[in-house]
Amino acid sequence: MKIQRFGLTMLLLSSIMLLRASEPSIPYESFAPATVGQWKGNARVVAVWTKQTNLCVTLDIRDDGAVTGKIGNALLTNGRLKKNPGWLDRKLDVKPDYIIVGDLQGAIIAAEGITRAHVKIPLHLSGDTLTGGLHTCGSKFGGKDQMILSAAGLTLNRVR
Repeated sequence: MKIQRFGLTMLLLSSIMLLRASEPSIPYESFAPATVGQWKGNARVVAVWTKQTNLCVTLDIRDDGAVTGKIGNALLTNGRLKKNPGWLDRKLDVKPDYIIVGDLQGAIIAAEGITRAHVKIPLHLSGDTLTGGLHTCGSKFGGKDQMILSAAGLTLNRVR
């Protein structure tokens, strides 16, 4: 019985690996024109060490994939929108459709003096809405001066 389960598991894993290997070659930098434009929304801070529970997010995604905007009180600079290359991972909802990576200038939560240098924003596109979360650089331990600041439930709507 254990040998049959092991064989079935190996067959399933092999099938997934073959599907991934046969994925069409999509450049990591490519993205959909539907993402271009101005976006605005909010995310819920999930860090227990902050007083602020909400982050305002505004993004300007250009047709070359460059992204600028504001994350909380910080300016997003050197931002890039990237499409995840694996169609299977996106289809299975294992990975988001897109990810924005960029630098932050200034305090992300000015009232609490919380600053971070970098941010990653995984996003799914559905119509005129981008949903996801955000994670700053930092450590897993150490308090508000060092820890990763994460926010969930990010919903961005296109600004007309």
